[in-house]
Amino acid sequence: MKNLYFCLLFLLSYSAFGQSSSLIEARTLQAEGKLTEALEVISKAVNKELSEDGGAWYTYAELNKALFQKSQVDSEKSEFLTEAIRGYQMTLKNPSDNVRINLSAGQSIDLLYQTLIQNGATFYQQQEYEAALKAFNNAILIEPTDTTIITYAANAAVQAQRYDLAIANFQKLIDIAPKVRTYQNMISLQKDTQKDIAGALSTIEQANSDFPESSVFNRYKLDILLDQEENRAAIGLIDQIMEKEPNNNQLLLRKAVLHDKFIAEIKGTEPLDSAALQQEIDWAEAAYLSALERDKENVTANFNLAMLYNDQANTYYRSINAMTLEQYKYGHQAYEEKALDFIKKALTLMETASAQKPDDIGILKTLVSYYSRLEMGEKKREVEKKIEALGF
Repeated sequence: MKNLYFCLLFLLSYSAFGQSSSLIEARTLQAEGKLTEALEVISKAVNKELSEDGGAWYTYAELNKALFQKSQVDSEKSEFLTEAIRGYQMTLKNPSDNVRINLSAGQSIDLLYQTLIQNGATFYQQQEYEAALKAFNNAILIEPTDTTIITYAANAAVQAQRYDLAIANFQKLIDIAPKVRTYQNMISLQKDTQKDIAGALSTIEQANSDFPESSVFNRYKLDILLDQEENRAAIGLIDQIMEKEPNNNQLLLRKAVLHDKFIAEIKGTEPLDSAALQQEIDWAEAAYLSALERDKENVTANFNLAMLYNDQANTYYRSINAMTLEQYKYGHQAYEEKALDFIKKALTLMETASAQKPDDIGILKTLVSYYSRLEMGEKKREVEKKIEALGF
């Protein structure tokens, strides 16, 4: 009996000796329901002498989970949950000699993961986006490469107007598996919501590197250049995009309109740079003609090119008006012929535009002026009657 007593005493002493005094103290406090005090003790231990002790980390995790379930303060709950997850992960990283602890840690973290996902989805459906975001972000701590959960977190962050967190989650998705749609979401958020143009341009550069065959990202860049009125750079980018989209008529028209803007700028600048003006006119005309090759009935291309020719005709008419009597006597006829040639070209285009928009009063009045210049009286009267019938 005496020998048996000594054996039991030896086993108990050995068991106690095999555990850190900090771990024993923490578990004793835990058993007494003193969770905060227990956590304080075990926190110090796992950050020092028990940093590789799976059993200590399991106790740390269990205490944090218990405090998470007990706390009513959101900031505290989030911290406790984060640390509980870390504790279980560290338990699995540093397996305990007690297999049951290792198994329990794995089961606990799996259960937490499923609970967080379910809670996040419920909160999102209830439009409690901040709460949904917290749940999904905590789930990411458990499975940092689960792209579905990261996507949920990004969407919840957008809805909660936590745009920096949304950007961070989009970047995580890109780092794991770049997708065109993810880049589009990120660029739109930076460009339109955050007004972070530098950030958007940086993301566009990254997207073009990942998807060099796609032109979609340069569309966003084009919008930025146009918003910033960097029109020359915009024209260059349009040419670049059209190498991949040669039949994009909208871009051709955009390019032509930009040349129209440069024409107006040059005309408004003294002294007039005639060579630069003619170059812009030629570029604008070429762009409109290319657009009409693809869509001969396009209203914008027909109308704008007609007005370009109209302006060139007016240039000759202004020159005629500025002539001296002697100059007029010998030079006006040649100028008049050139002006009328431009009016004839403009007329064909404007008639095509009118066929597409027969009640457009601006187009109809322009036709009247062309018919008048070309002495087409019957046509002029026809259009004038139509204008009158429209109430103008």
